[in-house]
Amino acid sequence: MYAGCNVENASYGLGICAERNAAARMLADSTDAKDREIKLAAVYSPNASPCFPCGACRQVLREFGCEEVVVLDAEGNPRRYQFEEIMPHSFGPEVL
Repeated sequence: MYAGCNVENASYGLGICAERNAAARMLADSTDAKDREIKLAAVYSPNASPCFPCGACRQVLREFGCEEVVVLDAEGNPRRYQFEEIMPHSFGPEVL
């Protein structure tokens, strides 16, 4: 399990989202390629529900094999989505 947080910057493009932050931590901490796969990503925001990953984060999650994403719905209950539901027709390492 790897945690991440948003790192904001006055230049929005230089900020990094929690999802990519956690993926970077996974890569830095793991020594075995088998440990570099994301099965599930849970995304939480105290200010917004639902809070889905942005497009850049979706692409990073996809490239590391993410299968499921969990977000809180408008009522604050966890809701699971198969990754294909939030990023249909995506491309990944198998098409490079």
